Amino acid sequence: ILKVTSKCAFGKLLEIIESANCRVEPKCSVYSKCGGCQIQHIDYDNQLLLKEENIKRCFQKVAGIDVTVLPTIKSPNEFGYRNKLQLPVAETKFGTEIGFYAENSHRVVPITDCVINAEWTQDIIRAFKKYIEEFNIQGYDEQNNSGELREITVKEVKGSLIITAVVLDRKIRG
Repeated sequence: ILKVTSKCAFGKLLEIIESANCRVEPKCSVYSKCGGCQIQHIDYDNQLLLKEENIKRCFQKVAGIDVTVLPTIKSPNEFGYRNKLQLPVAETKFGTEIGFYAENSHRVVPITDCVINAEWTQDIIRAFKKYIEEFNIQGYDEQNNSGELREITVKEVKGSLIITAVVLDRKIRG
């Protein structure tokens, strides 16, 4: 148990004694560390059911109403479907890292690719890593509110990429 509130408790999985029938091996190598997605260990059909239940629960909890939720529409792409990428850039003891935040934290889990994001994800990460290395760019240090590059956001719209870099230094190199 990691945290207890008046309404619930949060814990960390230590061991799987017996897997549920819907449990699958996540495709992502950093799934257990990263907070980018939380249900990759559940087969796709059950993910869709879980999403329906979440919508029902939200209406009940927030608005106090029971609603009928239509079945979630199944995508032809179980992976590689996200068209928005938001990557924090952090200065760590290992240098400048690009990745996703670990769940419920601001600790960056370094990544080189993401199986639920579009194919261009790997290219964007590789290009920014090269830029960071070539120009010795410092990632954001949350403790000291310092650094030069805090975040990279990429959105695909009609086959084109819109890339935004959140910088803290007006004189960033490159």
